[in-house]
Amino acid sequence: SRLSKLAARFDLVLVAGMFEAIPGDHRISNTAVVVDKRHGLAGTHRKRHLYDAFGERESDRFRAGTEDIPLIDVDGFKTAVVVCYELRFPAFIQDAADRGAEVLAVPAAWVAGPLKEEHWDVMVRARAIENTMYVAGAGMTGAGFCGRSMIVDPLGVVEAGLGEAVGLALGEVTRERLASARARLPLIEQRRAAAREGAAKS
Repeated sequence: SRLSKLAARFDLVLVAGMFEAIPGDHRISNTAVVVDKRHGLAGTHRKRHLYDAFGERESDRFRAGTEDIPLIDVDGFKTAVVVCYELRFPAFIQDAADRGAEVLAVPAAWVAGPLKEEHWDVMVRARAIENTMYVAGAGMTGAGFCGRSMIVDPLGVVEAGLGEAVGLALGEVTRERLASARARLPLIEQRRAAAREGAAKS
């Protein structure tokens, strides 16, 4: 595929959003794919939480996915992928973190509107902090969209951002920073302990 060739040519792992036809259904799937630089398609995520908000009804044209967020190995880091509006579902993303996700990729066509830019900025950072993981949010630019792509570290520090511009944001994902954040702010282990305690009482 074209994405596989691009990944191999530039020695990259690509996360891309696309519309996927569904046999026997007039609706389509809003799908993110992860394409490995060596092995081609490494994983897919079909958007589960559709954008039925702010006057839009994505469910009229799209069929919701049914699977949990996949964990995909990207250069040794367990990487989760959600699509756009799914960023608004913290428990959905926390489940991936509790299963071992260390990085979250968010390809998005975040529609512009009152407070929408602020929502994006806050939630990209919040998902990083509450799960002590890296978050890379890639926002579509152009008329009607917010842009504002950014890379955020596990303590919510913005490593790189593009504002409304088209460009390349570069950040560093390190095992040391991840371990340090999770040692200082052990939210995941505390959630797991609470879940074990709750299960023991039931």
